[in-house]
Amino acid sequence: MECNLIEIGVPDDSQVIGKQLVNLPIPEGVLIVLVSREGEFIIPGGSTEIFHGDKLLVLSDEKGLPGLREIVEKKATKKERGRRVDVI
Repeated sequence: MECNLIEIGVPDDSQVIGKQLVNLPIPEGVLIVLVSREGEFIIPGGSTEIFHGDKLLVLSDEKGLPGLREIVEKKATKKERGRRVDVI
């Protein structure tokens, strides 16, 4: 099985913002290895919450990558955006 290590940026309007990794439908064959946030690096666990501007370092096979991109790049609904709290 061939895998690639790539970086995926989290758009400001992504549906994944404010959600913990454990609550995301991460496709089989995908591992989020590292989260880069404001110059810091986080080794993620299930309780790691995603923030806008995060960069995800992802190890993925060819089948899982398109699914993860779709999840991260999908825009949040107005209802989802209304529930967000930015941490300053």
